[in-house]
Amino acid sequence: MNQKNPRPPQIRLQAESRDQRYVIMFRHGLAETRSNPADDPRRRLTTMGHSEVAVTARGLQSLVPRISLIVTSSFPRARDTAKRLADRFHPRHGVLELSSLRPGGHLRATSAFLRRIRLPVIAVVGHEPDLSNLAAQLCGMDPATQLHLSKSGARLLVLESPGPGGARMIWQLRAQQLKELAEDSQTRA
Repeated sequence: MNQKNPRPPQIRLQAESRDQRYVIMFRHGLAETRSNPADDPRRRLTTMGHSEVAVTARGLQSLVPRISLIVTSSFPRARDTAKRLADRFHPRHGVLELSSLRPGGHLRATSAFLRRIRLPVIAVVGHEPDLSNLAAQLCGMDPATQLHLSKSGARLLVLESPGPGGARMIWQLRAQQLKELAEDSQTRA
């Protein structure tokens, strides 16, 4: 990354306390065009979407070396994205589908799940505006806060305490920024 866009900090996996955990929110990649609303639950990633997620996952790995568990929406475009992340990170606890991560799902159920799981780094793959609403809820932000995660973009939160508002956002990166990190990591290798 360049001087205008300094490199975000890499996370240290030694949590400062038992209750501190990291949550990576990753929006699914570019999906097939929706011809009508009934098709939405069946849309998959396009060829370009698969390629972009593979590259952005490599950029993400330059900041987050390991992921313990990936949780995903059951929609095919999110599952395809989660599979690409799993191919890169090989999460020790695998990939788990959460029905609450479907578009319009129950944020409280997802929030409760994330607070209950005692793993150092969890990736959450889903949809907008749900991922941004979940981040706002976890961080105790006003629900009207305008967050937006681009396709194949990522956001890092640290869960510091179990209650509402017990999370803090560390960074949010667009797909282009993750691609630049992937290029940087490749030139250093």
